[in-house]
Amino acid sequence: MTGLGPRIDGALIWQELPEVDRTALGIVAVELASVLMLQHRLNREDMGAAPAAGGLLAPAVERAAGTAEFELQGVLVALLDAARPEILSVQAGPDPRLPARLGRICRGCGCSQADACAEGCTWVEPDLCSACAVLGPA
Repeated sequence: MTGLGPRIDGALIWQELPEVDRTALGIVAVELASVLMLQHRLNREDMGAAPAAGGLLAPAVERAAGTAEFELQGVLVALLDAARPEILSVQAGPDPRLPARLGRICRGCGCSQADACAEGCTWVEPDLCSACAVLGPA
């Protein structure tokens, strides 16, 4: 990536989509979110958290959830590509765009408000963290 130029504005793209595409994308997004929630539960149980009511989930559920995540991500990308092919072509180019939802991102290291540098950092410029500012020009 050569820069952190323009961002993907999901809200604007959503508004511009025809209703049929919004419906198809929305259905897959809900299903994907439900699988991600299930995987979060499985990961918590793997780390020793108390199992949810009903006990531990069968290994088959864990395997199926992994497959579902992979498949649903593919469906989601295919649906968006069919509706807005220019997005995928930008993402495949030399300057892919990051989602606007991420907020500030450091041009030097890629840290963000939700994912600061390991040693800690603050914003010294709109797109530069204090850890990178100390290292010199990014």
